[in-house]
Amino acid sequence: MQAMPLERTFPRRLSRDVLGTTVVVRRVWRGATPFRWEIFKAEMAEPVHVSATGFRSMEAAYTAGRAMMTQMLLAQCAAPRMPEPDDWHGCQIDGVATAL
Repeated sequence: MQAMPLERTFPRRLSRDVLGTTVVVRRVWRGATPFRWEIFKAEMAEPVHVSATGFRSMEAAYTAGRAMMTQMLLAQCAAPRMPEPDDWHGCQIDGVATAL
């Protein structure tokens, strides 16, 4: 029986967008469900996503907010991204790409 070669997995690098995304829990109103989560991206004053429903505790709101943030970030990673013009640091000469 042959031994299976070990697969090496390398840790994935986190982008600045992922590292700058945070969940904030706020007490918005009084009553049975006063807490709400909001997802912010780095250096943005307005939240990207806000919970539609209230939560009884800060812990429940934070857990739901983290789950939504994970879904949001996984959806961003799964979507193919076209390179931005600023990402390309080269030029094309007669249809052949060359790096500068």
